[in-house]
Amino acid sequence: MSSHVKLRKERVGTLDYDTQIKEVRCQLVDQLKVLDLQLEQKTQQLQDMTDYLRRRGEIESEYARSLEKLAERFTLRIKSNLCFSSMCISVLRKDPSTHSVSQVWVALLSQTRQESKDHNGLSESCSNLLIQPIVHCLEYTQRLAKKVLQSVCLCAGLADVLPVPLRLCVCRGEAEGGGEAGGKAKAECC
Repeated sequence: MSSHVKLRKERVGTLDYDTQIKEVRCQLVDQLKVLDLQLEQKTQQLQDMTDYLRRRGEIESEYARSLEKLAERFTLRIKSNLCFSSMCISVLRKDPSTHSVSQVWVALLSQTRQESKDHNGLSESCSNLLIQPIVHCLEYTQRLAKKVLQSVCLCAGLADVLPVPLRLCVCRGEAEGGGEAGGKAKAECC
């Protein structure tokens, strides 16, 4: 009878252990779901920021071209007026207001060209300089999440109970890294 009692105690201990393992796996699955949701949100935010900066760069570039065209068009008008005015140089000397208006036009067009250059630089920054770090951050975040998921799944044998986006991420990691992410151990969870 003592062997029967001993066997029963072992069974109870094994059942408690199995129950605890299932609970831990359920907690891990819940935490992985939260991690997956956060990853999706952050990924979407980074992608939206990249899209915004690309579009902003396009708009700044269009605006820079429009300013340049505007300045060019009025520069041609001013030059033709100055050529006409140079014939009447004596009038300019007698009427300083005509001369000061020409100076204002030249200054205004110069400022417009400078704004065009500034917006062109902003366009380059948005399209190239600012997007690259965001793209690198996005790639790094996805690689890091994949490694964490693979590690957790290998340790806890959770590959078969993961939500679909996480399972796909782990499967991609298996294909890239050649590892098995807990495919043999099936977790029975909640």
